[in-house]
Amino acid sequence: MIFATGHEADSPRTTGAGPQVAAANGRRTQKRKVLTMATYHHPPTESIELHQVLSALGDATRIKIFTTLLDGQERTCSPLAASLGIADSTLTYHLRILREAGLTHTRPEGVARWTKLRTQDLNKRFPGLIKLLSSLLRA
Repeated sequence: MIFATGHEADSPRTTGAGPQVAAANGRRTQKRKVLTMATYHHPPTESIELHQVLSALGDATRIKIFTTLLDGQERTCSPLAASLGIADSTLTYHLRILREAGLTHTRPEGVARWTKLRTQDLNKRFPGLIKLLSSLLRA
């Protein structure tokens, strides 16, 4: 699960005991850090560069991920990793490379992370690229 620590607060949605502080009533209480969901960087469509897209696809595992996502379906990490026969941690590394290159979009939902190919954005930026890659990789 990906979390980033946020501000300190006394809240039921906190984790870990922090340093003790004196409360207004004189009692000692624990400060806890509130956990907030991490955000993901997705480059804007106009910032996607062809050399970054092709570089991201320069790895056999990422090509397998890309071809799996060509059907347009959103997938979560564990089922996708199992279908590819790789560890979840390996998949998340490769998904980050694909996302930062502008090939995929990751959407958090609860504890799940849904990933899909940015087909419309890629077709807008590089018309015909998805179709060309699809035909080359499935041949």
